[in-house]
Amino acid sequence: MVSHHDVHRVADLAALSLEETNVEELVSQLEEILEFIAQLQSVNPTPEHAAFRPGPSTAALRDDVVSPIPMMHGVESFAPEVRDGFLLVPKVESLGEA
Repeated sequence: MVSHHDVHRVADLAALSLEETNVEELVSQLEEILEFIAQLQSVNPTPEHAAFRPGPSTAALRDDVVSPIPMMHGVESFAPEVRDGFLLVPKVESLGEA
């Protein structure tokens, strides 16, 4: 049985404003929702009516191997300048003291 206190508590938890004139209707609606949930919980799924899970029933697994991600182009193709394997970029200077 849902009480007025329960409705006020749910409203507080959800940070909802609650008009006292609506409490009785909300008690009724919450009781209906809880009754429906109880009906759903009482259903015992059979293999023909198993719970729906998206995707294939078994997923093909791949070996868990760490390898570098291949790049279409080497980093040299987009670096401003490369010297001895290092990327050279312009120095960033501050515009003033913070």
